[in-house]
Amino acid sequence: MYDIGDSDSEKVLKSVIRAEKIQDPSVHIPSLLEKSDKKYLQQTYGVDDWSDYEDFLSKVAVKYGKILKVTKLSDVYK
Repeated sequence: MYDIGDSDSEKVLKSVIRAEKIQDPSVHIPSLLEKSDKKYLQQTYGVDDWSDYEDFLSKVAVKYGKILKVTKLSDVYK
């Protein structure tokens, strides 16, 4: 059950809205990070620490090989 006054992010977290129907999933990530226990996110995704949701997403993407890690050496070859 969910309350009629629930925000869209709360509905997503309660699995009221199907994941396929979410237009922009990145909107809900900050509230997910706020409501989740950091310890469990660190264990699940293997990310040590993050400053905000964008930092969290970029570290997860690097870990799973979705984007390359940016280093000073990569600037040399441009």
